[in-house]
Amino acid sequence: MADEADSKMLVRETFPAVERIADDDLRAGVVEAWTIALTETGWDLAEVPWFPPLQEEWGLPNERTVPHVRDVVAASEALAAAMAERGAQLSTDLVRSGALVHDISKLYEFAPPDGEATAIHDLLGHPNYGVVPAARAGLPPAVLHVVLAHSQRTDVEPQTVEAEIVTRADRVAARLIRARSER
Repeated sequence: MADEADSKMLVRETFPAVERIADDDLRAGVVEAWTIALTETGWDLAEVPWFPPLQEEWGLPNERTVPHVRDVVAASEALAAAMAERGAQLSTDLVRSGALVHDISKLYEFAPPDGEATAIHDLLGHPNYGVVPAARAGLPPAVLHVVLAHSQRTDVEPQTVEAEIVTRADRVAARLIRARSER
């Protein structure tokens, strides 16, 4: 298992969008959240599955969390930029930070190396547990809200423009995964 410094470097290399977070505390918090999750779970970041129950149902065993998170970040950034051009008052740092950690719970929901569901998946699930490493890393409530609100597995509705943007981007990215199974 990599040490903490190696994990932090891996997170920054895997998710280049981290470096586009202007706020030092948010940037450090995103990196720390992923570092906590990697350290606690023992996952190889590149191997974390996207969502094994649907992957099995859809016949897509090789879907991974990292490309999905990158897709959500890209879609979130594009939507935030378009809305900002139209005069929307929003924080691109919160959008980017929320998009980067929205699926951090996957490391806890599925056990390495084969992605077997854990009690966290079965009893708490996505995204309820994702707030734990994010909060422990010092990320603010606005980012934790994005994590909770992005999924239909909670009753938490997006209360901010930033949370709505990440929610919509996540749904589009998930739909693109599903589309691959329909080919």
